[in-house]
Amino acid sequence: MVLSVSCKHYLAMGQRRAQTVINFLRFIHPHQSFSILMKIPLTRPGKAKRLDRRPYRTVSTVDDVLAISAAFHAAGIPFYVHGGWALAGYCSTTFQSSDIDLYVPAEYEKVIEDKFGGLIQARTRKRVMLNFQSAVVEISFLTPLRDNRWVMDFGIKIWIIPQRDMQGHHITISGVEIPSVSKAFVYAELTNTLYKNDRDMQKHRDRAALAEAIMTDDERARSRSLWPLRGTFLNRLRIAITG
Repeated sequence: MVLSVSCKHYLAMGQRRAQTVINFLRFIHPHQSFSILMKIPLTRPGKAKRLDRRPYRTVSTVDDVLAISAAFHAAGIPFYVHGGWALAGYCSTTFQSSDIDLYVPAEYEKVIEDKFGGLIQARTRKRVMLNFQSAVVEISFLTPLRDNRWVMDFGIKIWIIPQRDMQGHHITISGVEIPSVSKAFVYAELTNTLYKNDRDMQKHRDRAALAEAIMTDDERARSRSLWPLRGTFLNRLRIAITG
């Protein structure tokens, strides 16, 4: 067993906490080697750092979704729509959505930097926000885990997403098929109870009711298992070890 944790993440945790972790791991696995390399950081992502002061729209449109989809396809970047636009596509309806939410495998982060670096509006450790034709596109980078799963750490919550909920799903917007997460995952995004803002609760209830109407019994039952974990140090440590 090899656990890898980068030096900068240990420094961010603080020397005392890092040493406690190392001592604990050596105690439970005295004959194992723990290298100081790792792709699952043990600290929360920081707040988004604003990089671009150009104005942007607070509402995205169908044309924006089609444009970013075409741009990513042309650049060879795999992506999966989630959030409000995934729901709109599954329900064959439209409503006001402030941004366009995309999941992208972390290995394509450098490609996005190269192709769209000039459009980056803000960033955290594993997310970037693009000002794409004045629409906000929020890109979250997924880290692969064992057993065909992905992890995305949003700070206050951590999503573990099975491969079956990432690949093979599409929404149709204006006659165009666009890759998306599964309906079960969209429903989990709407119905999970972790850290919802009070001002957004009614919006989530309304959208959950829309999703409810198109869910099968299996999807509805399975969506609960997709709810995120709390963004705690111990949960990050568990994911890092069992990955």
